[in-house]
Amino acid sequence: MSLELADAKLAEKPGLVPEAGVMITRGIFLADRLPVIFCKDPIPGGPVRSACTEAELQASAPIYAFLEDRCGQRVDFDIPHLEPVVADTRLAEHSGCPMVAPALYLEEVGSDSIGTPLVYSEESYPRRISTSRLPE
Repeated sequence: MSLELADAKLAEKPGLVPEAGVMITRGIFLADRLPVIFCKDPIPGGPVRSACTEAELQASAPIYAFLEDRCGQRVDFDIPHLEPVVADTRLAEHSGCPMVAPALYLEEVGSDSIGTPLVYSEESYPRRISTSRLPE
């Protein structure tokens, strides 16, 4: 996790505003020790009620658990948008797939029961993953 200011592109997403503080989590999910999902989850700074400890910033708990436990916010539904893409430099580097390999890109907005956006997610699912295993 990192604490950052929302840039103009990010601020266009529901619940985020330009130059406002956001907490951004980035993660890689593994299957059979191979990277298969790459996530970026910006959270508007408002719901984060007090300073986070370093341990919380590095925790591997799901973002929804952090929102509920630390921020008192519960995601009740998501609105996803899916599109086919090709792997960019960063995705190729992290997954071992070649540049321009097919991938699935998912954007979703997690909202509370009355529709207030709480988290915006970007996920990439590359089609071809390297057969090399991660180090022990």
